[in-house]
Amino acid sequence: MMRGDRWVRRGDVLWRQTAGTVLVLAPGADQPVALTGPGVAIWHLLTVPMTTHAIVSCMADLYRDPARRMAEDVNRLLAAMATQHLLEQSS
Repeated sequence: MMRGDRWVRRGDVLWRQTAGTVLVLAPGADQPVALTGPGVAIWHLLTVPMTTHAIVSCMADLYRDPARRMAEDVNRLLAAMATQHLLEQSS
């Protein structure tokens, strides 16, 4: 993913917070997806559009881990969430 890509939660995704987990259900999906750990943090960050770089920076601060180490995990999570139709790219 490009550093400047902007991501935001899809507005038509249903979701509920439980203890340490966010359950999300994309339109047309049969089963919800359970987000845990960093996935929960990313879900809450993306109430507003954010660049991939900004997400990596926030996650690095949150987990007190260097951004270069967080980038791979964040990119993997964003790709998975986009594939599951939970996120969309924003201009």
